[in-house]
Amino acid sequence: MWEAQEYMDYNQRLHLIRNVAYLAYDNTSKHVFNDFLSFFDPSSPSWKGHSISEAQIRTKFKEALPPLPCVFAAGTRLTMYEFFSGDYERVTQNTTERCTPQELDEWMDVNLTQILNQKGFHYFQSQTGSGKTERVIRDYASKSSSIGKEIYAVPTHLLAREFEDRLRAAAPKLRIIRISEQEYTDKDKLYLKAGAAAQTQDENRKKELQKLFSKDENGVFIITHSLFSHFDRGISYASRIIVDENIENTLIQNVKITVEQLDILKRYVVGFNGKQYIEDMVAELDKPEGTVIYNTFGRFVGDIDVEEYLSNVSEVNIIDNVLRLGSARHLMVSKAEGRKCIRALFTSDVIRVAAERGIPVKLLTATPMTQRLVDYYGHITDDVITAPIAKNTGCVKVYREYSGARGTGYIHGMTEEKFDTALKVIRKNLTEEQIANSKIISFKDSDSLWKHNGFDVAYVDGTQIHLQNSQGLDKLKGNDVIVVGKFDRPHQ
Repeated sequence: MWEAQEYMDYNQRLHLIRNVAYLAYDNTSKHVFNDFLSFFDPSSPSWKGHSISEAQIRTKFKEALPPLPCVFAAGTRLTMYEFFSGDYERVTQNTTERCTPQELDEWMDVNLTQILNQKGFHYFQSQTGSGKTERVIRDYASKSSSIGKEIYAVPTHLLAREFEDRLRAAAPKLRIIRISEQEYTDKDKLYLKAGAAAQTQDENRKKELQKLFSKDENGVFIITHSLFSHFDRGISYASRIIVDENIENTLIQNVKITVEQLDILKRYVVGFNGKQYIEDMVAELDKPEGTVIYNTFGRFVGDIDVEEYLSNVSEVNIIDNVLRLGSARHLMVSKAEGRKCIRALFTSDVIRVAAERGIPVKLLTATPMTQRLVDYYGHITDDVITAPIAKNTGCVKVYREYSGARGTGYIHGMTEEKFDTALKVIRKNLTEEQIANSKIISFKDSDSLWKHNGFDVAYVDGTQIHLQNSQGLDKLKGNDVIVVGKFDRPHQ
């Protein structure tokens, strides 16, 4: 993908490196790392403004976890090592024929509507702008008078707020409860994960959670992915769960814990056996980096005095990470900021718990990362339903020099000087006719500047579509679009 000058996100790079790092030449003077690095040219204009660097590539090669299958050959999925070790004549090619946008609309009207109302687990993939969220809104609106306890999860508070506005406009009589934007603390999330939401200290957050977990409180509860991923034991009364906008990165995360953190934790473990298990884990860290070690975290989790720990230790994420490591598949000796640590890839149990309790779960995604969840959740996610892919009928022009990830500048990532530079680049590379016939998507609150300079800003229902808000993209089907900037660090 680098050779094709397409940008990989962090998780895609990690998945690729996890495979490539396990390849080696017979000639020990040659290294696959150097081959890999040859495709990366930091001086190329294609990479200007991206966070990828040689240092990051080196780090990921050094810390690579066991590889996951990423090659399709002979009707099966293989790791790169398995593929190159075997005798496979060809790799499966994507020969999917594209339909028209109208045909995709018709397919979505029939099939996604059925999927949303069927029992069980469904993992649904459809391209951005295909109208997944719009059909969820229609489904909720059709059930206004008979709604159960519906949980709807999105990545950010911003998306939650905008979904609420669209849903209220479509179903004024529907009961809608959006979890407040006052961020839940690590301690709150730990109580949630332990099934003790009533221990939440803040009264407003406690009342919210009581409504969310009560069997007598119905309506559509709108929450963030981050909060949802901690619901391991708190979803008993949900009638249905819909997770929109790519949950993969929240359900699967890298987790680490250092020797110093294990020493702190040992003080709050009751009983000899639990303390011995921690000492055994510390001893494992004397092994070379990259060594896969036996997971004993699950054996002493129940011996931790959680209340005593939370009363005395401000670093709440230690115990949260231990709970996560307890269910991890692989533990590996690694380094974090120069210190030895135990690292693993954690998978949230919330999907498994919901499946075991017979709660319908619908995961809606636009990314090609479905295989990542299938690899780690097994049979629960085996059946990925993929919508047809519509033909491109418009043109997208992207200027990605500036990032709004840190919210810098007077318009969420764009200073006046940056705006003037972007304006010159666009007018130099596009004709007046192209500009006049295109919708522009850029940073939040930049709409007045663009309109003042003669651009047609993308809106849906009076709200600007910008780099933090992609809801409503389906309204732009068939349009030419100019995108200025990039947003690569999500806010909860």
